[in-house]
Amino acid sequence: MNARTHISVCKAASHDVPSSLLPALADWCFPAVAVYLGVWVVTAVTRDPRKDSWHTSNAIFAPLAAAYAVLLVASWDPSTLSLILPGSLKEGFSSGGLKPQFLPQLEGIQQLFTRHITAASLMVHLSCINLFAAHTILLQGGSTLWGKYCTVLCVAFGPVGILAAFLWPPAQCGNDQQDQPAISTATS
Repeated sequence: MNARTHISVCKAASHDVPSSLLPALADWCFPAVAVYLGVWVVTAVTRDPRKDSWHTSNAIFAPLAAAYAVLLVASWDPSTLSLILPGSLKEGFSSGGLKPQFLPQLEGIQQLFTRHITAASLMVHLSCINLFAAHTILLQGGSTLWGKYCTVLCVAFGPVGILAAFLWPPAQCGNDQQDQPAISTATS
């Protein structure tokens, strides 16, 4: 075996090892994120979020951000940019003006998310957005029953929880009238 063949074999072997781990990484990512979000939301609705530093801290985003960064780096390959933004710089600048070839195309994005690892990074990306929305709603009105309900909605169905929080003011104002015991007006 000559040196050129040996280098080609080594490059192929080193490229195959990480790529064989990528599907396993993507497969473990969804249950791990689901468990993390589940633990966060259960503890968020069962405790007073203002007294629990875990729910008020921005550190809750660190595990999801780290998972997203790992998946994003793992999913990137030379064809990624050409799938999202088709066309060439030479053609785009030769005639001057804006060329639609530099705008993202739905077909390319659709093809990009057929990759297993890229779909996993999208799932973590959307989970981060949902957690951020739920965290914001929890801090604004999390001690009310409606605030907790909107928090759960945000973690599960991000835009629905945000819409519920904006449509019903009790989730926004953060008053604790629903959580306080009723005052008896009877005299002894």
